Amino acid sequence: MNIRIESIRARLQAPFASAWGSISDRPLVLVRVEDTEGNVGLGEAAPLPDYHGVDVDDVVEALETCREMLAGASPGAGPAEMPPEWGRLAAVPAVAAVDMALWDREGRRTGQPVWRLLAAVRAVLGPDVAIRLDANGAWAVDHAVAALRVLAPVGIELCEEPVRGLEQARAVSTAVPGVPVALDETAAAAGALDERVCQAVCLKIASAGGITGLLDAARRARAAGYEVYLASTLDGPLGIAAAVHAAAVVRPDRFCGLATLSLFAGREDPLPAHHGRLDVPDGAGLGDGLAGWYRTG
Repeated sequence: MNIRIESIRARLQAPFASAWGSISDRPLVLVRVEDTEGNVGLGEAAPLPDYHGVDVDDVVEALETCREMLAGASPGAGPAEMPPEWGRLAAVPAVAAVDMALWDREGRRTGQPVWRLLAAVRAVLGPDVAIRLDANGAWAVDHAVAALRVLAPVGIELCEEPVRGLEQARAVSTAVPGVPVALDETAAAAGALDERVCQAVCLKIASAGGITGLLDAARRARAAGYEVYLASTLDGPLGIAAAVHAAAVVRPDRFCGLATLSLFAGREDPLPAHHGRLDVPDGAGLGDGLAGWYRTG
């Protein structure tokens, strides 16, 4: 199985600012795998250095090291059959890129959408609108508790990553029971999904290591007692499509944050939301008409 790697930068409509910094364009790595029978699959790595701890160069280096591993894979090999060492790559977004590319290839090889390969039932989201906060781990415990107590009467659906760290999240969740707390970045901490420290956990394709890693993380989180939902950190359409397919199987407990492609400038959104909902993409694999997005702008 061959792999092709291409780095691009996608300009945003306006600078995107958060606690980890501000960016005006999004670095992405497009991955194309092709087996010996000519079946092709696409995936993407969406690293942010301040968020994932790795940059595009790290991802490309990790992808280069997997060429030999992929070359020995059988034409029908899927993500679950990849060697165990693959999951131990330092650059998790690289794992995510190859994982979604293999799912896309398998879907196209069999003529089925990825959600059907996962034995899924489509998740249907309701129409209600809720107020959700995300502090990106920037608050101290005392600050978070004070802020959420003031805001609780407004009716906050949840506060994502108010603080950084498992014990800090537990402290905030215990002190302000009226506002559900969700893990985001801290979900990657050792033991985060083994024992429930707050109400919910936000899972992301790039951080979890692709569809396969996300499904495993969702299973572990549910077993620990967490509610689960999915979100994007400015992923491209392949990353969003992968998350939507995964969501169809995970059946999130709370509304997801995946409709972010409209934030990019000069690129048509191939997966627009309709009435607050993203449909599972049409076609086999991850979906048709996604590759062109990476060639524009």
